[in-house]
Amino acid sequence: MKKIFAFTSLFIFLTLSLQMVWAQGLNDETAGNVLYSVGEIEDLVAPIALYPDPLIAQILPAATFIEQLHEAAILVRQYGGGAAIDGQAWDVSVKAIAHYPDVLYMLDQQEEWTVSLGEAFANQQAEVMVAIQTLRTEARDAGNLVSSSQLQVVDDGGYVRIYPAEPERIYIPVYDPQVVYYEPAYPSYSLISFGIGFSIGSWLNRDCDWYGRRIYYHGWNGGGWVRRSSPYVIRNTTYVNNRYRTITINRRMLHDGGHRIGQAPRNRRQLPGRPVPRATGSGGSRAQAPRTKAPRNNIHRNQPDQRSGSTTRGRDGASGQRNAPVSPATPSVPALPSKSLPHQVPLPRQAPLPRQEPLEPPPVSVSPPSVPDGGSPGRGGGEVRRR
Repeated sequence: MKKIFAFTSLFIFLTLSLQMVWAQGLNDETAGNVLYSVGEIEDLVAPIALYPDPLIAQILPAATFIEQLHEAAILVRQYGGGAAIDGQAWDVSVKAIAHYPDVLYMLDQQEEWTVSLGEAFANQQAEVMVAIQTLRTEARDAGNLVSSSQLQVVDDGGYVRIYPAEPERIYIPVYDPQVVYYEPAYPSYSLISFGIGFSIGSWLNRDCDWYGRRIYYHGWNGGGWVRRSSPYVIRNTTYVNNRYRTITINRRMLHDGGHRIGQAPRNRRQLPGRPVPRATGSGGSRAQAPRTKAPRNNIHRNQPDQRSGSTTRGRDGASGQRNAPVSPATPSVPALPSKSLPHQVPLPRQAPLPRQEPLEPPPVSVSPPSVPDGGSPGRGGGEVRRR
């Protein structure tokens, strides 16, 4: 009886211990989450809120794979797109974004903003979707978000949907997020412009469910822009596969406090997007993500790494100290050595030559040509020879 009681007590003790360890791990995981306010989320999504729905459905989950985005940017710069992208072991959202270099480079270069955007989507997905709709409504009410030959703006029961206007091409809007949501539309020009169109391929396999505040996999079955573009899309298992019904989020990196995620800007003034509304006459400039991050410069050896605040190791393996940037000094031009000219010995004077009178040519006697009798030179009855 005593043995049974001891065994039962030990079992209960072990069970409670495991529950406490699990709860502690869950609390630690929750504590690592970074939550943003409504205003901060609107600032984060402002640079992409007016993008077409198929692009937003790929950008948001791809923002949680910052390392893969960097690898994709390197590959696209060196080798271009195409089959080189499809064969990579990246998440399907990163592969989709890699087909649009402008979007890919923005996500890669503006790393702090991308990480913050990924945090917001992973931890506050519903708030992110609501913030996008709020900004779209503001841009539409200001008269800046309207249908065009590049975008189709649809009001679906109070939700603003943005679709590609062409069945085979998608256009990326270019706008200033600090202007387009506040400034009224100008009659002479638009605050939203577009570059070249990109192909719509099977990689755009997701869409936005604004009612459910989520992103879903459509598998190229549905209405709207999907039905319109489906006849022009070549389907392959790289992007059309039922395993993509689950939207993958890289939560492992998000909870890694020792990586970049812990360096996301928490000061609202450092976050991207919309400032306090002000009257400004500028507009139409290129839409950009936050400028709180300098471009990558750690590709050079022994240069300060701005992401981690450390110094990259050189070839000899020695790590340098973190120093303030030193402006290059103006190179000093060495003074030329003064060279004394050799002593010049004056040449002796020569006696002047005697003046000579100019020689006169000898007189030349010229006899007149003989003219035969009864004629004149070259005329009349005389005979003249021609040479």
